[in-house]
Amino acid sequence: MFDPDLIVAWMAEHQSGNLSRLVKSVEWAASRDRKAARSWVAQLQRLGIADIDWQADRWKSRPCVLTSLPSNLKTTLLSGARPVIAEEYISRGAVVHREVSLDWQMPHPSTVWWHLSGSAERDELATSLGIRSEPCAADRLADTLAVLKLGATTAPPTGRVADWFNPDSLSFERIEVGAQPRNGLYKGHIDGNRTRYAIFNGHDWYRSDRWEGAYYVLSPNSHPLVWRSESRYRTSSSLGTLVVGRRMHLPAAHAEAAILCTGLPPRLTGQATEYDGVPFRVAEKIARSLRRKLETRDHACRT
Repeated sequence: MFDPDLIVAWMAEHQSGNLSRLVKSVEWAASRDRKAARSWVAQLQRLGIADIDWQADRWKSRPCVLTSLPSNLKTTLLSGARPVIAEEYISRGAVVHREVSLDWQMPHPSTVWWHLSGSAERDELATSLGIRSEPCAADRLADTLAVLKLGATTAPPTGRVADWFNPDSLSFERIEVGAQPRNGLYKGHIDGNRTRYAIFNGHDWYRSDRWEGAYYVLSPNSHPLVWRSESRYRTSSSLGTLVVGRRMHLPAAHAEAAILCTGLPPRLTGQATEYDGVPFRVAEKIARSLRRKLETRDHACRT
């Protein structure tokens, strides 16, 4: 039976390694195909467990950090790659949430919280565990989210054809690049043999990644994010659910900021991906960075 916490503990011990081998190990341990294993590994960055670099084919585990949730400064989340399985922390007073998944799903690593009296007790616990303490990682990360812009210049895709991101279908379609390519996001063999993403703006080619590139080329008036309030009255600290259309996904750093608000992975519904417990101020910063409108909905409304 696949135990995601054992994978995380192994990564904490080894600290870094070859990404292709990690994917293959997860594929074998979970008895899933390569696509499912890659998707699971990609989630590790969004969960704050590891840095995943597909282009360099490397992974690097994140150090453990105790951080307060933005919604409740007395609830502390254990973020990063844990060196032991989650249940080991129960003896230290932790509350562990282990995801129950369907047979066809690969479960996410467990979430570990403590309910503490405040920052002094958080710092004391961090010292006893030999890890760092941080006031609120979600707010810190949200503050660093800059408005999307073009990356460094790069070579165009090799060959006569490449996959072009169609803003109408929100999917890639194979087209001939030609002497004058269409503006937009491309996927192809760029700067070597690995699959890369690049944006053509009518003049030059620029490095990108899958989801930052998609949001950059989409009209700012399209595909807004939705924040559904949990209460009748709204302040910057009010909690709600950040809703992302199902055919779009938040880039890794933006998703991590939303997940750090609770420590829980998003919920997949029939029409959307939903991040619970996100303060309005964090949702605003995520939307602003992605050049999206943030539509607000009453707590009684459903998307």
